[in-house]
Amino acid sequence: MEVYFEKAKNTKNAVTKVMIYPCVLLVVMVIVLIVMMVKIIPMFLKSFEDMGAELPFLTQCVMKVSDWFVSWWWFLILAIIGLIVGGVFFNRTDRGKHFFGWLTRHIPVVKHLTVRSASATFCRTLSLLLSSGLTLTDSLTLVAGNMSNIYFKEAVIQIRTLVSEGWQLNTGLRSSGLFPAMVCNLAGIGEETGDLQNMLTKTADYFDDEVEQSRQKLLSLLEPCIILMMAVFVVIIVLSIFLPMMSMTSAYDQYLQ
Repeated sequence: MEVYFEKAKNTKNAVTKVMIYPCVLLVVMVIVLIVMMVKIIPMFLKSFEDMGAELPFLTQCVMKVSDWFVSWWWFLILAIIGLIVGGVFFNRTDRGKHFFGWLTRHIPVVKHLTVRSASATFCRTLSLLLSSGLTLTDSLTLVAGNMSNIYFKEAVIQIRTLVSEGWQLNTGLRSSGLFPAMVCNLAGIGEETGDLQNMLTKTADYFDDEVEQSRQKLLSLLEPCIILMMAVFVVIIVLSIFLPMMSMTSAYDQYLQ
């Protein structure tokens, strides 16, 4: 049971961890951007204005953005907090669960992690319940309540209905259209050999490894993307300060000549 709960927790939270990590980095990036636009950038740009220097187009754009941040930085923070709180409460509604469930199933990279995580949770939970002596239909009822993605939860409920009507488990899995062919095939082999419990355990172990590998790959893709975004902001800000200094230096050199 200890091993089950540990693996189930890690697998179930895999998608959540991957989604939270870039969100935290983006929030930190926005806070750093606000501080730079409100405190640091105005000091440099005000000095250029006092000198009467002709400012490049990029610098003028950054000045306008900085002026907006100085006046409305509080609105941006409230908007971020509002989105986070609103998203949490929206996720508690039926429509919100379907929206975020659909989102995690269709985002190009996250969808693979979502399917693998749901498959591992389904197989491991069903294997444990069957080993405890519960019937397949009763086990599927409990498995449905353990699925984090509402689409997979509804699919398991549908599978439970089909099984209660006399359908095989692998046929119900295929009819849902959500589970990978590997889960359906191995479930079918387990039913034919009478060793469904052990087959589900092996399938869950396989998908647990797949979840961890997918999570690491996804994080390895997200980190450079976020770092690149931060680098673009930094380069724009540095150029907006550096270009007027170059213009002033050139004008001063011509004056000396």
